Amino acid sequence: MRIHKKLLSLLGLLITLCISAQAVPLSEERIKELAIKFAPEIRFHKSENYFPCDMSLYISQCALQSRDPHSGKISLEKFPITVNDISKDKYCPKDYAELINKQPPTNASPETKAEFDQDLFEAFDKISEYFISPLHLYKDADPKFKDPNSERIKKVHAGGPLQSVPCYFHAKERPNNSGIVIQYIFMYAHQGPMLPENWITDLLPKIMDIGVHEGDVEHLDVYLDNNDQLQWVYYSAHGSKPFGEMLSASEVPLKEGTHPIAYAAKYGHALHSKDIGFDSPINIKSPLKSLMNLIKKKPDVGYTFDTTSKDGPIWSCWKSSLVNLGDREKPTIGQEWIRFNGRLGSTFDNVNGSPVKHIKNFDFTFNNSPASPAIDNWWWRTNVQKFLLTTLTGVHDGDVFDLSNEIPTRMRKLEWKIISDNQADVFQFFIKGLDPAIAQNIITKNRSITTAKKVFSNKQAVKLFNFKTYNLKSVEGPFTIEIWGLEE
Repeated sequence: MRIHKKLLSLLGLLITLCISAQAVPLSEERIKELAIKFAPEIRFHKSENYFPCDMSLYISQCALQSRDPHSGKISLEKFPITVNDISKDKYCPKDYAELINKQPPTNASPETKAEFDQDLFEAFDKISEYFISPLHLYKDADPKFKDPNSERIKKVHAGGPLQSVPCYFHAKERPNNSGIVIQYIFMYAHQGPMLPENWITDLLPKIMDIGVHEGDVEHLDVYLDNNDQLQWVYYSAHGSKPFGEMLSASEVPLKEGTHPIAYAAKYGHALHSKDIGFDSPINIKSPLKSLMNLIKKKPDVGYTFDTTSKDGPIWSCWKSSLVNLGDREKPTIGQEWIRFNGRLGSTFDNVNGSPVKHIKNFDFTFNNSPASPAIDNWWWRTNVQKFLLTTLTGVHDGDVFDLSNEIPTRMRKLEWKIISDNQADVFQFFIKGLDPAIAQNIITKNRSITTAKKVFSNKQAVKLFNFKTYNLKSVEGPFTIEIWGLEE
């Protein structure tokens, strides 16, 4: 009997230990505490004109309008409107939000994949059937609401002021109790032209309007491990470079030890981990040299054409009102607008009366104003996707490898895991061939290396050289190197 009691006591102790070892539940209090602790500092361009907005105020200035997907005819649904008006089931179908995360299996038949693609196109098309905008674009609208240059519209588009604008966020647990991801979401009423004002503005005014549309959504994602320690930070961005930037904790610039620093591009609001100046081949003082750069540079290397600066307004998000959006199925009270399955603004083309565009044979409405963040696929992203892409065997110092068929273009970073066949503990080596085509000194921890540069499709023939041990002794090889891809 005593033995049984001891066994029961031991079993009870084990159960207690197991329960205490589990992750702390993701309570509202814990979410808010972590959201404040890791909220970013956003550094705007000194000439920024369009700042984040309060979505409730923005919606109150808008009209809910519908667009015929075939003719492009615009009609009024309701004006004025509230958050509740656009969160009604009529305007919140789930089709696209559900399909975007349900890709067919890789071994699916071509017919199945084609059917899925068609369903996805049709669901995506529905997003453009309704939109909200302070501009009234339907035929019989009051003229005072149709002028995009009116003081009313300019005031709505300006957003701000920063000291009273809420910083929205969305938090989710990562798989297998591996931590939490907090997505800080920045809502704007307007996005201005991506290219800055310079010598080319007067020559090519239409090109300078690239990127102009109402509504803009950017996000910065903070990945925490199960000990609430910073692990990764994702900076959302756009342009012809790979979208966004994923940095490990050691690479992230921090304010006061926990707040990621992000530079917001002028007018376009893409986020960068450092001040990039003007990311372009264009030299404002030397048009001829700029033209030669464009001719020499392969187009798929890409530029963001973003402009940042260090001396602009600063938004310390943890000092603002942090608003938890909740989830699409259960939004926070007052934030039901995230269910809206339409566009959060009109587009530049709409403003100028251009017809709705169609792509190829699909009845696919092109509209570059954003939809609700809860519809986009990054909303559900809870982990950094990591894949073993290829393994290089028998590697010697100075070997060159063509990786053009080994690295999918969706990969944003590579991680190089070195296995020394000759038992040498490799501390560093150089890679030549990633963008830019210069040698990069890569120092590893636990023989796992994350490249400091993104991966571009035309820079995938690499040379590996100058392998050294921890005491800086050169090592010739052979080595086995696993190349892992991080997908953002």
